[in-house]
Amino acid sequence: MRSLRLRMIGLICIGVIALLDTACFDVWEDITYTNATQSSLEVSVSANDQHNDQFQLSPGASKSLQYLKQSWPRTVEAREPSGKVVFNRTYTWDDLKQMDFNIVIAAQSPTPIASATPP
Repeated sequence: MRSLRLRMIGLICIGVIALLDTACFDVWEDITYTNATQSSLEVSVSANDQHNDQFQLSPGASKSLQYLKQSWPRTVEAREPSGKVVFNRTYTWDDLKQMDFNIVIAAQSPTPIASATPP
């Protein structure tokens, strides 16, 4: 009877350790996306060219989603209703930490095209 009790306690301890390992060592964080443009946006968050999350954001609206640290880096892209890409940026987990896990989506300036003719 005593050895059965010890086995049961051992199995319970292993189960508790397994649960703690999963809960304590996986880092989850709420990441907030804010639309700082004047247009409604279709936001796509992708990893490895696969669109994992897609959602709409009205002007000035915010949305929070929970992510696992290991799932980054990811690319955040936002399109206007016309389909025009107004935001496209890849973030690492360290980038997000520095930004306090807040991504503000504002229209990006177009990259200037170098002139082939010297000034």
